Amino acid sequence: MSDNSASLSPSALAEKSAALKTKGAKLKVVNLGVACDFMILSKSGITNVFKSVVTGDIGTSPITGAAIKLSCVEVAGSIYSVDAAGPLLCRITNASRLTTAVKNMQTAYTNAAGRSNPNFLNLGAGNIGGKTLKAGLYKFTKAVVIPTDVTISGSSKDVWIF
Repeated sequence: MSDNSASLSPSALAEKSAALKTKGAKLKVVNLGVACDFMILSKSGITNVFKSVVTGDIGTSPITGAAIKLSCVEVAGSIYSVDAAGPLLCRITNASRLTTAVKNMQTAYTNAAGRSNPNFLNLGAGNIGGKTLKAGLYKFTKAVVIPTDVTISGSSKDVWIF
């Protein structure tokens, strides 16, 4: 095995060294806080293509519940709204829980987006259809396309960040 490190610039050598250090390291979990209780959590609304099927709780904040376009029969869970608007009969109004969940979601996003030294950069040139994805940090510099099924492979203790 030859070592081509001598031909690398100092910045490329530092990048290679950092990548090698993190290659075998386990990713730390991103703390989702209360946001983990939601299957769909949005700040700007939830649209619908009838008949959708969502298993789990959904909610929007700070936008009004009128921006939730799913119906009660399409959600096997609770529909949370910050106000009395939204799907009748199954709507739960809980502005404080939604505010906390959205803040937790934003904190989690900042944490995940700020991670450097990806294990996978531009995998499949952005086309990940048909691929089996191992745990790790995935970063893409252009659009990601998923034309066919993707398999997530690992244990319940593994972490994937896209």
